Amino acid sequence: MKKTILIALTLLSFQSAFAQRFPGGPGPMPGPGGRDDLPMCLKNLDNANRRYDNLQNQLTDLMRRCNQSGPVNGDLQRQNDDLRNQVAGLNGQVSSLLNQNNNLSLDNNRLQNDNMDLRRQLDDLRGGANRTLGFFSYAGCKDFSGNISLTNIAGGEGRVGLESETVAKQKVAATYSCTYGIVTGATEEIRSIQPNSYCVAGCKDFSGNVSQANIKSGTGRNATEAAYNAMKAVAGAYSCTYGIKIQACQ
Repeated sequence: MKKTILIALTLLSFQSAFAQRFPGGPGPMPGPGGRDDLPMCLKNLDNANRRYDNLQNQLTDLMRRCNQSGPVNGDLQRQNDDLRNQVAGLNGQVSSLLNQNNNLSLDNNRLQNDNMDLRRQLDDLRGGANRTLGFFSYAGCKDFSGNISLTNIAGGEGRVGLESETVAKQKVAATYSCTYGIVTGATEEIRSIQPNSYCVAGCKDFSGNVSQANIKSGTGRNATEAAYNAMKAVAGAYSCTYGIKIQACQ
């Protein structure tokens, strides 16, 4: 098909050259006077053949280039496909990293909440040592001198000091018959749920000192409660002629 087109172009070129030489058109061949134009006609034919050969060479070159471009285009297509696959892989990695980041953010929020809870618990534990859990008091009958008789005492607890003193006095009144009235011995805050004080008490001798032969100990959540428990232990174990006295507390 391409060769046919080239032949047609050659004929058209020949016809054009002939028409230029004989403006009257293709009509009858000139007479003897036109033989002088034959060399020109042959020259034009030769030029047309050369143009045909040139076009044929150009066509062959184009076909060669087109045939060579096929593999190149294939390589480019494969490279393009590889790049697309790499982009798809990177998009997948980005999505995975985003999911991991979201999960880490959730874990971080949970850890922060747990940390805040632990801090609150730690603050509560630290504040426990300074938190008032209540008050402890003991009261007893007064002797003839107006001092408390440690032989006849009772203890009481309350949310405030006045409440614990009142409870202690009520217990004394319900337990003993006090000739000279009732008086409060001591009142102290309770800051621990565990015993943290230790006291030793005993019967007094005639000199007013503690008789080491008649001593008892007691523990308590504060020194007042520990002293009270020690004195109650002495009163329950011995009959102290000269009364009861606290020897020491720690």
